[in-house]
Amino acid sequence: MTNPFDNGPVIPLEWSSADSSQVDPVSARERLQKYRPTTKKKVWAWVSVVLGGFMLVSALFSPTSYAEGSTVGSVVGGIAVSLGILLPGAYWHYRNRTDQRTIAEWQRSRTSHEELRRVLRGAELELLGRQSEVPMLSKRRWEIVIVCSLALWMAGGLMLPGAAA
Repeated sequence: MTNPFDNGPVIPLEWSSADSSQVDPVSARERLQKYRPTTKKKVWAWVSVVLGGFMLVSALFSPTSYAEGSTVGSVVGGIAVSLGILLPGAYWHYRNRTDQRTIAEWQRSRTSHEELRRVLRGAELELLGRQSEVPMLSKRRWEIVIVCSLALWMAGGLMLPGAAA
């Protein structure tokens, strides 16, 4: 399956504002453009996931955390700090994957509609109706992700054995 973001989604240039019950196509197009994954976003998301994953494995299986005596605090603190680093990248990947599926479904629907328009004539064409507009992608909740990530970082840092000094 191809990534619908790579070649850019096919966005119609003509927008009819006759149906006000639909989502505003201009804001949908702006959000689509704003959430488009760039190389920089991909790299930072992967760095976050990989670094957080390594830290998580280290927190779970590090022999030094068990030798210092405060095993529970060390392990839980390490897990919390690693999840604080991993969370933003994982959230970005999750939302990006959801957006890709939404755009791919819209493109399939649009292609199917165009194929049917070429085949149908007269009254049958009237039954087909309008093409669907650009879908409105879900709003990112980065405020919540950042607050949770910082809370995990701080709580985990306070639980680590070296933080008591």
